[in-house]
Amino acid sequence: MNKELDNIGLERPESPDFGSATDKLASIDDLIRATYTSNPNFTTIDEFAKSIGKPRWWVSRRAGELGLARPRLASAPWTKAETDIVDRLGDAGIAGIAAGLKAAGFSRSLGAVAMEMKKQMLSRTPRNAWSARTLAEFMGVNSKTVARWIDAEGLPAEREGNAWRVQRVAFKAWLACHRTRFDLRKVDQEWFLALLLDD
Repeated sequence: MNKELDNIGLERPESPDFGSATDKLASIDDLIRATYTSNPNFTTIDEFAKSIGKPRWWVSRRAGELGLARPRLASAPWTKAETDIVDRLGDAGIAGIAAGLKAAGFSRSLGAVAMEMKKQMLSRTPRNAWSARTLAEFMGVNSKTVARWIDAEGLPAEREGNAWRVQRVAFKAWLACHRTRFDLRKVDQEWFLALLLDD
């Protein structure tokens, strides 16, 4: 590669002269130690890796082998206030809960919210309202069928941007009057039973 760079007139990056392979690794290890003791950030490690002619992942791996890489810290335990927000906003979905937590002054990632929802056994899908697409999946029909139910067969729904939103109470009432519009063999059985039994 260096010949190719010389042939087209480009300067090759300078790499430090470390001597023999063993000396080279020991010198690189010393440089890694010096870099990691200064509490580096991603950019610092990236620039250091370029300066020694190694990829960043190699430097990070070597730092781990030397016992220098900082372990990932476990996130702080959820407070009662945070779990109450998750429970209260359970129908808002992961992004809605994360936004609610942020508005209340808490900082949790979407992944952390999803894990807490799973821990609390909350469904990722809203319990009180569904999009037409989600409702179609639960009912085992095409989303165009749900759109037809809304347009032509009186299924109450509200427009949210480009999507329809169907409330659970309105859907249960519509189901009672339109029992022949769907095939019970195709519906999501657990969801359907929870829908019928939940008040």
